Amino acid sequence: MEFNEKLQLLRQTKGISQEMLAEEIGVPKKLVVDWEAGKELPDMHNLMAISDWFNVSLDELLRDRIHLDTLNRLGFFEQEEELVQNDFLENLILIVGMMLMIMSFIFNHFLIGAIFGLLGTGIYYGIRLKKQR
Repeated sequence: MEFNEKLQLLRQTKGISQEMLAEEIGVPKKLVVDWEAGKELPDMHNLMAISDWFNVSLDELLRDRIHLDTLNRLGFFEQEEELVQNDFLENLILIVGMMLMIMSFIFNHFLIGAIFGLLGTGIYYGIRLKKQR
C-alpha cells in the first residue's frame, strides 16, 4: 500500500474530511489533496504531524505495510465485520437454494429443482443489486 492510499484509508477510517485533516496538521487543503492523489509526498515535519495525529509510527506511514493492530485500534475491522455479517444472510440464501435444487435433481424432480435454484439465485442477486444502489 502506497503512502497516498494509506493516508486516505487512515483519514476515512477516522471519518474526517481532507479539509479537517489539513486544519489539524496546519497545512493548506491542497497539500492534503495532492498527498492523497500521489502527486506529492509530505516533508519530514508534516510526516511527523500526520504520524502524531493518527497515532501511527513513521515506519507504518512510509513502508508498504500497515500493522493489523493499528487498523484494529482505528476501528477499521469494525466496519469490515458489519459487511461480513450482511454477506452471511445473502450467502445463506444462495446456499439453501442451491442445496434444495441439488436435492430435487437427485430425487428426479427437475421442475422443483429449477424453481428452487432460480429462487435462491434470484433473491441473492436481488439483495446484491439493492445494496449497490
